[in-house]
Amino acid sequence: FGYAGAGAGVLIFLILIGVFKLGLRHSIGLKNIINLVPSLTAAITYLWLGLISPILFATMLGASLLGGYIGSHFIVSVGEKKLRKLFFICVLTVVGLMLFGARGKS
Repeated sequence: FGYAGAGAGVLIFLILIGVFKLGLRHSIGLKNIINLVPSLTAAITYLWLGLISPILFATMLGASLLGGYIGSHFIVSVGEKKLRKLFFICVLTVVGLMLFGARGKS
């Protein structure tokens, strides 16, 4: 995964929801577990090869762990129905930014 880690995460997430009919909470958790090993392996390899800064690596690792911790507490406190609405709003926002946010910028 490595470079395509985020894209792989999205695809895994959609497969878990669409094909296996899992709920959002289970899909998010399982997606993170599935994507952990390849993403961590790629990050360590890039660090070892000197392709990324150790300070950047540590900062991103810390931010990811903190985000995961906060997100896990948030997802447990929110009902599935609210979570679906929030997810839909986030998806629409990202799609809107992708379609219209970069217009006229080169």
